[in-house]
Amino acid sequence: MPPDSSHLPPDTPPDRSTLRPGAYRTHLTLVLGRDNKPMAYPLTLLNTQATVSTLVTNRAEVLEWSGTYVLRGEQDPFRLPMVMRLRNYRQDVSLGMPVAYTAYNLYIRDEGRCQYTGRRLSWHNPDPRYCATQDHVVPQWFGGKTEWLNMVLASASSNNRKGHRTLAECGLTLQRKPWVPTAGDMLGLWLTSGVLDELPEAFQPFLRGVTLTERVKRIRDGALYSAA
Repeated sequence: MPPDSSHLPPDTPPDRSTLRPGAYRTHLTLVLGRDNKPMAYPLTLLNTQATVSTLVTNRAEVLEWSGTYVLRGEQDPFRLPMVMRLRNYRQDVSLGMPVAYTAYNLYIRDEGRCQYTGRRLSWHNPDPRYCATQDHVVPQWFGGKTEWLNMVLASASSNNRKGHRTLAECGLTLQRKPWVPTAGDMLGLWLTSGVLDELPEAFQPFLRGVTLTERVKRIRDGALYSAA
């Protein structure tokens, strides 16, 4: 359970003249389910208006307060939370749903590795052996679609070698078969990929407990990665 410090707003709101104008416009609140776990991939974040509405209707409780306030007419400044928990929400519903296919999501699913060589890749890398691209396993030339079961992350060199040919024709072998990830699968892969340290510090204690799903662990065990 995350630490309980700063979970209560100050007894005396700050003077209105000391508040930084417009700070609330960029504020985002992390919303968790009733068991203190994320509800969706990548995360459920609310802006100021939605945050205030959720709190004043008593649909959530605050787990961590921020130092940002919003002015509401002549009322005292309203302190915005950094993290709050919905009183009634089932995470297993949304986390079990498939996620949309995008290039970014493909990179997360395939853990930044070429599915032919196993090398770690990055977008726009000048070295084609380490430059990430999207590859159609069944080429579009032969009717292959841009969908989870036909897409893999591949280095530019592997993609160029394959061209419009099938795997049998080009001599390449997949490290693991393409698969359709759920939101829960992606959430675990995303948060364990190093992105956690880039998120607001107040979010991190509530997200460190997110781990890989058993499904992802089984898929990992079947991979043939050996290249650096």
